[in-house]
Amino acid sequence: MSSSGSDFVAYGPSGRQLWEAPSLDEYCTATALGGAPYALCSAGTEPGRGTVDLEELAPGSLTEIATLPREAVSLGVSGGQPVFL
Repeated sequence: MSSSGSDFVAYGPSGRQLWEAPSLDEYCTATALGGAPYALCSAGTEPGRGTVDLEELAPGSLTEIATLPREAVSLGVSGGQPVFL
């Protein structure tokens, strides 16, 4: 997240900023699945209070991939796709 908390920020191995993507007006947590950046976002002010949207992070954008039940657990990636239980 940016210092203002309003954007996701991707950094390279050198620590140089690569790109930013806007954050939703929701509670979001950045995560990596199979080396790709994602965000898990819920409409509440705390994680796990409702359904969770899986958002793919890319330069300048968030793309909703799926809506998950709050109990969903990440198992990783299979065939390039995130897998949840």
